[in-house]
Amino acid sequence: MGQLRSTFATTARLEKAAGMPVIGSIGEVVTRVQSGQRRHKLKMFLGGTAALGVAYVLLLGVEILQRGLAA
Repeated sequence: MGQLRSTFATTARLEKAAGMPVIGSIGEVVTRVQSGQRRHKLKMFLGGTAALGVAYVLLLGVEILQRGLAA
């Protein structure tokens, strides 16, 4: 995720990437609603990742059972 962002977390990282001094920065203000939305998106992402992991394990188990019964 960090590689996909088009922003820099600190001015030091921007200075390092640009090779030029930074004379100012703008902070991000996150409201409670935005924070809740981000939390919800993260939960959805983690749920999807867990579902893919479970599906992988189940399919792997089916494959092992099929090969074990066929041999």
